[in-house]
Amino acid sequence: MSEVSVKETAVLAALALAAHYFPETVDGDERGAAPFEQAAFLVSGKYQAWERWDSLTHEEKQRITAVYAIAPAEISGLRAFSITARSMLAPLHGDDPDGPGTMLPFELVGDNPFAASAAFPRVGGDLPGYVDRLTARFRRPSGRPKPPDFAGPGTWATQEMFVNGEPEFHSWRCRLGHEYVG
Repeated sequence: MSEVSVKETAVLAALALAAHYFPETVDGDERGAAPFEQAAFLVSGKYQAWERWDSLTHEEKQRITAVYAIAPAEISGLRAFSITARSMLAPLHGDDPDGPGTMLPFELVGDNPFAASAAFPRVGGDLPGYVDRLTARFRRPSGRPKPPDFAGPGTWATQEMFVNGEPEFHSWRCRLGHEYVG
């Protein structure tokens, strides 16, 4: 199986985020659809215009900006995003229109795939988890080491110090409340 392109990854991730944050109700269906307009907004990077942006957690903001970071600028407009999403999600049947088609992660809303303005997710209930799985291949491990855990109560020794060429070790004990006893 070939790997999904960067553009397709960005479109699928943006649709999943739109279905999570801006679910659209469709008459006759209980599922929440992902509106193309909101998905295009999420890849545009104009989050300051979103009232809810400041109340999102750091993890949610990182997830959204990870999608923005990989999305090509060409799909940041509604028209371009809609055309790309429709062309990706339109059912392909090949020579046999009654034969089995490919199961796509989103299903276009409505009977006419060329006029769809939203898509139903078919990725399960964990849409943020789906976005994390899609964008995982674009994450790099940090070059910065993680800081050590905060020192709690106990006896601790610092690194060697050299005074006049002789090594010295300094140690102290720390009680709860951070009162130092030497």
